[in-house]
Amino acid sequence: MANSALLTLPDLGEGLTEARVLSLLTPAGGKTEVDAPVVVVETDKSVVELPAPLTGYVAEWFVRESDVIRVGEPLARFDVEPAGMPSLRMPATLQPPAAAPPAQAATA
Repeated sequence: MANSALLTLPDLGEGLTEARVLSLLTPAGGKTEVDAPVVVVETDKSVVELPAPLTGYVAEWFVRESDVIRVGEPLARFDVEPAGMPSLRMPATLQPPAAAPPAQAATA
């Protein structure tokens, strides 16, 4: 699983190249669930809710309400953990300590 992801304005079809941001549904620092709506945009033809790309936190919004953005431009960055929090996951390479080899008896 990625630790962060960008949400960009997707191609909304029918030759539309831009949209206006109507509402940011989750504030910066707010928790999100994958596929839950986080921003509402409006094109010439429709109003669309865009979903979070991952379960985590909105790290940063690159847009404000009423901004006009083009297809492919970033709207926000999402992180798995909130900003400033240390990772709670153990590295995959972490192994328990190996047992010490048994002491060999001294031979005389």
